Amino acid sequence: MASPNRANRAHFVEDTACAGCHTNYKTNEAISEKGRKMHAHYDSLKETDKAISCASCHVEVGHHGLRSMLNYYKPEYEYYKGKLDTKKDEAEKKLAEEMK
Repeated sequence: MASPNRANRAHFVEDTACAGCHTNYKTNEAISEKGRKMHAHYDSLKETDKAISCASCHVEVGHHGLRSMLNYYKPEYEYYKGKLDTKKDEAEKKLAEEMK
């Protein structure tokens, strides 16, 4: 279930909170060409009356379930390595279906 705060995300999510971890949003080659263009557009609007925020495009901001999802990709403890592969596959399949 989506957080009720997501509808108001642009009002309470500060870009500095995103950029604290996502420092390479301008140079990350894993981001699609369209994504890099959108980040360049975001940068071009900074300090203008048309400025947008990270939350303007990234609707899943807030990272609901972030710790669990990160454990699918990078387990915190050796014990969990490989144990979450099925869950990771299920999560990716569900996300792909939702993105259609």
